[in-house]
Amino acid sequence: MEALDYLEELDDDFFTTPSMRGFHPHTIDLAHVRFAAVTALTAIDLCAAALGNWYCGVPGDNHALDLADIRPWPRKKQKVRVDRTRKQLPLPARAWVRRVWIDPDYQTLVAVRNPFAHRRLPRLLTVPSDGHEGRTAFPIPPSKTKRVGSRHLILLARDVPRRHVQDFLDQIKARRVGP
Repeated sequence: MEALDYLEELDDDFFTTPSMRGFHPHTIDLAHVRFAAVTALTAIDLCAAALGNWYCGVPGDNHALDLADIRPWPRKKQKVRVDRTRKQLPLPARAWVRRVWIDPDYQTLVAVRNPFAHRRLPRLLTVPSDGHEGRTAFPIPPSKTKRVGSRHLILLARDVPRRHVQDFLDQIKARRVGP
């Protein structure tokens, strides 16, 4: 989580000080958005991995569960496996997974992270201006028209896991989930 705070401050420094340190603004946008999206979803997936370890017999040193492995409404070809895994979770854990999964901000981050991690994500390049105006925008799949700017995605990546990881920690503190 602190890495996302660091990135947000670093991103702000790059775009609000006179020097880009020799890097092109579009390069900075690509690097920062990729880092932000991957790091944000990793923080949430680590919570899912803990649930897998506690309730589903998935040891921490093996392939850990991620949120997609225990999501509500699995794809048809994964339904049996995902449903079987989800049934091992207590109701508060399933409720947490559902809250994360239906969060439109989480889904936006997934839509950005997956192409960055596995393919490429088209982008709308503009002539950079001062500050955060005119930064690279990314079309968010599956829509061809919805575009989200780099700075907005970085702030989203900072705030979404903070909200859901804190909720997860609150569930542990209240002894609704945990070892």
